[in-house]
Amino acid sequence: MTNLIHVEDDDVKPVGQYEIIDTGWRTDGLFVVILGAEGRALLESSDAHNYARMVAGRRRHGIPVTAEQVESGNGKFPYQRMFCFSRAEQKAGRA
Repeated sequence: MTNLIHVEDDDVKPVGQYEIIDTGWRTDGLFVVILGAEGRALLESSDAHNYARMVAGRRRHGIPVTAEQVESGNGKFPYQRMFCFSRAEQKAGRA
């Protein structure tokens, strides 16, 4: 996993099948949302991606860039996945 600059966000609550493991910025400026779940398929679903995007959108980073492979979790949930997002102006600058 990448080292993150951790962000507290008490306004975002777990949604049934997913839980936010961590959020923060990578050194390349992308905002990361790491979700945990009981099943691999849950994290590969569009619902997981939409939830991560909603969380990132609260930090004005709602443009999807990449989603890493599902990995084994090391906490409450057996699986976790990292979703990365950018700001609109960052994406426009990459053209």
